[in-house]
Amino acid sequence: MSRQFDVVGIGLAVYDISMQVDEYPKLDTKIDASEFWHGGGGPVPNALVALARWGIRTAFVGRGGADHWGRALKDAFTSAGVDVSHFELDPTISTPIASILVKASTGERTAVLASHHYSQPGVLPAGIIENARIVHLDARDPNFCLEVADCARAAGVEVSLDVGSPRMDAVPVMAKTDHLVVALRFANAVTNESSNREMVESLRRRTEGTVVITLGMSGSMGAAPGETIVSCGIFPVETVDTTGAGDLYHAGYLYGTLQGWPLERRMRFGAASSALATTALGARGCIPELDQVEQLVRGLMVGG
Repeated sequence: MSRQFDVVGIGLAVYDISMQVDEYPKLDTKIDASEFWHGGGGPVPNALVALARWGIRTAFVGRGGADHWGRALKDAFTSAGVDVSHFELDPTISTPIASILVKASTGERTAVLASHHYSQPGVLPAGIIENARIVHLDARDPNFCLEVADCARAAGVEVSLDVGSPRMDAVPVMAKTDHLVVALRFANAVTNESSNREMVESLRRRTEGTVVITLGMSGSMGAAPGETIVSCGIFPVETVDTTGAGDLYHAGYLYGTLQGWPLERRMRFGAASSALATTALGARGCIPELDQVEQLVRGLMVGG
């Protein structure tokens, strides 16, 4: 069956304002930023922008405010080649904004999100979901994500889930997920296991799909249904900002999924995409070209 889109994303769309600082400010002080970046952000949108750059047919479904920030998000999607026919600018809401401080010496960041709403659409967009090969979600609105997952699976569409923070309300969505790629913090909170391998095994019992846990500087570990657990290391780069690293891992993973690659190769491509994303300030400060990712994949990996 022919589908209009390869990946349809539904999740939080946010405008990022990132500042690089030498040290985190103490209470009641003022400091200067050494670098500044601003632009579109959000886990699902960042992955879609990368995939679109790599020639993947993508669409974003959601809402932003009918304000300067919302229009900027829509323009950024359009410039990247992401379909926005189901991205609504709603005059009754304000576009979410994130303020991000990045420590210059390590690339570690702290983000503060100003959001009074999630970006999910007001009604279930069944038509565009059924016209996708994969639907990529962030579980910000778990009840809505359950509806999306049911709609997708009924139409033979695969479901991908990205969860970073320890949010237990996202657990029900996992059972209806074909590609569960989550951060260590979430996996640890959900499973309460002590080792990475035990966390993977625990998550496997909660979903029939593939499970991958991203482990930061320790790489990633995962397992496809019925297969043994595999590990993947990292690609050493000069890290500037870790914002968006997980989002680009998902982009690389989904790209490999669409190509029909085995899990280990998908994880390796995700690791390379993630590494390159950290080499500039801002979640989209470095959305690498496809040939850059492929070149790094052929390089030396540490760990795994």
